[in-house]
Amino acid sequence: MHHQRHHVSAYPDSIPNETMRNMKTSPRIQAVSLAAVVCVAAGAVVLPSSAAYADTATADTESTATGRSLSGVALSVSPYVSGLNNPTALAAARDGRGRLFVAERAGVVRIVKSGRVYKKPYLNISSVVGSNGGEQGLLGLAFSPKFKTNGKFFVTYSARDGAVILASAKAKKSSKNSVKKSTLKTILRVPHSFATNHNGGSLAFGTDGLLYFGTGDGGGGGDPQRTAQRLSSPLGKILRLDVSKSCGKKRYCVPSVNQYRTSKSKTKRLVFASGVRNPWRISVDSATGNLWVADVGQDAYEEVNVVSTGARGVNFGWSCKEGNAGFNSSQCAGLAGYVAPVTTLCHTEAVSGCTPPFVGESIIGGYVYRGRTSPTLVGTYVFADFISGRVFGYQAGQTRQLATLGRITSFGESDSRELFAVTYGGTVYRVSSN
Repeated sequence: MHHQRHHVSAYPDSIPNETMRNMKTSPRIQAVSLAAVVCVAAGAVVLPSSAAYADTATADTESTATGRSLSGVALSVSPYVSGLNNPTALAAARDGRGRLFVAERAGVVRIVKSGRVYKKPYLNISSVVGSNGGEQGLLGLAFSPKFKTNGKFFVTYSARDGAVILASAKAKKSSKNSVKKSTLKTILRVPHSFATNHNGGSLAFGTDGLLYFGTGDGGGGGDPQRTAQRLSSPLGKILRLDVSKSCGKKRYCVPSVNQYRTSKSKTKRLVFASGVRNPWRISVDSATGNLWVADVGQDAYEEVNVVSTGARGVNFGWSCKEGNAGFNSSQCAGLAGYVAPVTTLCHTEAVSGCTPPFVGESIIGGYVYRGRTSPTLVGTYVFADFISGRVFGYQAGQTRQLATLGRITSFGESDSRELFAVTYGGTVYRVSSN
C-alpha cells in the first residue's frame, strides 16, 4: 500500500501541493528573512538548524561518496531583486536587452532589469487565470526563439474551469515593455477537471525550434485516472508542438518528427514522452539539445530525467514506477521505452536509510549551466528541493549538494544564459560559482 500525502490549497504542486502541506504546518517556513550573498565552498559542511526552511540563502554542502567529484565548484547565491508576488517562472527573451521576465501566480508577467522590478506589468491576464485552487495559476513562460523578429511568447495557465491552457501573446515590437491582453491566443486546451493539483505547465523550446510542454497527471494521489501511461490522454506527458506556424484551424502543427504523428488520436500525435506525475520544471541544454525533466514524486522519491529530443517512444515510468522503485504494477504494460532517472532524492519518512544530503520532497528542476561567468559550473545541471531548500548539482553521474536557498519555485536563464532562481517570497537570486 502506498501512503497518500495530504494536500492543501495554498500554492501549486506545480510548486507541489506536497510542498504546501509542509509550508502550512511549519512555522519555520512561514518565517521569511532575506540574506545577503552566500558563498559556498565545496567540501565545507554547515547544516543550519532552520534556515533551510526559510526564504533565505545559507551555506549547506555535503559531498557524495560516488561518481566523479564536483570538487572545485563553489556556489554563490545572491539577492538580485525582491518585491514580486508569488513568482512561478522566470525566462529571458534572448533579444539582447537584458530583461528578465517573471510570471506571478495570479496572472501577471513582470519585467526585471538592472536590479529593479518594472511597475507596469509586461502582461496582465489575471482576469482569465484561475488561481483559487492550491496548484493553479500562471504556470509557465517561454519566448519564441525568433522573438526579436516576431515578438511572440508563450504562457500556460489554469483557466477558471481548471483546464490548463497553452497560449501565445505578441508584442507589437520586441522592444516594447508591455503587451496587450487582447493579443492572447489559445493554442491548446488540456482538460483538467478531476482535481486542482498536478497541472504541470512547464515550457521549453528545444534546439530543434519545437516547443516542449509538460503536463501533470491530472491530480489526486497515485494517478487515480491512470492518465500517465495512457497515450490518448494529454495528462502526465511531455507534449511537443510546432508553434511557429498554423495547420488548418489549429494554431500549431504536429511536428514531422513526432512518433505518433499519424495517430487517429489528436492528443497522441503530440506525445513526445509519457509517464510523468507533475514535471516541475523542464529545460533544454542549449549545448547538447537534451531535455531535462524534474518530476515531483508521490510517496518516496523525487527524480531527474534526461533524454535526447531525438529519442522516440520515451516513457519516464510513472505510475508503474516512482523513481527507480515500483509503484503500481498494473501500470507497467508497454513500458518498452522506459528511461530511468539519472538521479533521485528520497523522502526520509518513506525510505529506510534515507539521509542527507540526498533528501527532498518537492523537486524544482533547473538548467544545465552554459553561461560564461562561472566556468567551474559549465555542464552542471543545477536543481533544488523546495522543502529542504537544498540546491544540487548533477554532472557525469554524480549528484552533490552545493548550497541552500529556501523556497525556490523556479530557475531561469538570462539572455547570456546566466542562472537565476526565484523564491516563493518574491525574490530573484543570481546563482553562480566563484
